[in-house]
Amino acid sequence: MKEENISFGEYIRKKRLSGPQELTQQDVANHLGISFSYVSMVEKRRKPPFDGDKLESLAEFLQLSEEETALMYDLASKETNEVPRDLKDTFMNDGIGRFARFALRQSQAGFIDEEDWKTLIRKAAEKNKHIQGGTPDG
Repeated sequence: MKEENISFGEYIRKKRLSGPQELTQQDVANHLGISFSYVSMVEKRRKPPFDGDKLESLAEFLQLSEEETALMYDLASKETNEVPRDLKDTFMNDGIGRFARFALRQSQAGFIDEEDWKTLIRKAAEKNKHIQGGTPDG
């Protein structure tokens, strides 16, 4: 199963047990200042994912990469039906967020499709390579 298709709790459990040192639920609980039974309930989807600073602290504690942290935020957001923590301020309060919300609504209405999004992402990647001194064709 792809990681983006698992639950937040399953992801946390996997990362907790696959690190350099297998961490227990008690280790996580102690770090976050919560009970180990709460950690267990989150892992079993009996409680919603952690929020706010606890997510950020958990990512650091589990030594997640930037990509792994982004996935963790996405999985938590999918279950809570909220904007991912790392994007919330930009998405809700920034001019770019206004454009993103507009584009998503256009996509939802069927005016922008997956190929349009892929083209946008490719162009952004090419621009980033150019700015960093690379070439667009790699």
